[in-house]
Amino acid sequence: MARPPYIWTDEVLEDFMIYYPITSNKILANRYNVSVMTIRRKAKEMRLSKTRLSRFRFEIWDLVKEKYGVASVKEIAKETGVSERTIYRVIRRLRMEMDESQKSEIYSNAAKRMVKLEHSRQVFGLEPRVFRPLGKNKSRREIAKQLTRHGYIVIKGSMYVYYCASMPRYEDIEADARSVGFKLVLWEKE
Repeated sequence: MARPPYIWTDEVLEDFMIYYPITSNKILANRYNVSVMTIRRKAKEMRLSKTRLSRFRFEIWDLVKEKYGVASVKEIAKETGVSERTIYRVIRRLRMEMDESQKSEIYSNAAKRMVKLEHSRQVFGLEPRVFRPLGKNKSRREIAKQLTRHGYIVIKGSMYVYYCASMPRYEDIEADARSVGFKLVLWEKE
């Protein structure tokens, strides 16, 4: 007994156009409950072809659909176990876009994680990884310029600020410098 003809709705066709180039015919046949031959005929009719991206799995695509706009690409890549570039390819293939509120939420979450990491690096006396302000409105560059104007020695690329014992000290500027990770060191002349 033959199967009744499959009805290809617009939603199914759109889904089929997305998944056919990257998914095996057997998986698609199981997904749509049709034969592999029906999948081949429909792909030929729609002039679709397989791509080199056939290693992607449905789980990755479904997870990207679910998480995109809520989590960053880096987080999605970590969860799926594939590269960020692969996630970007999937996003491009699915023609997905975020609105401005979603972008700002993801960026602010990433900034919070970065600030937390930098604070913990400061607590343990490690060199900072980024050149950004941490909880202050002034950036490290602005503070470095201010220190230089007041006679402190700041070497570009270093987090050490040198001062002489004979020079006047500015506690408020030094406090700002410490808050963004600079270390003050007495310059001893020989």
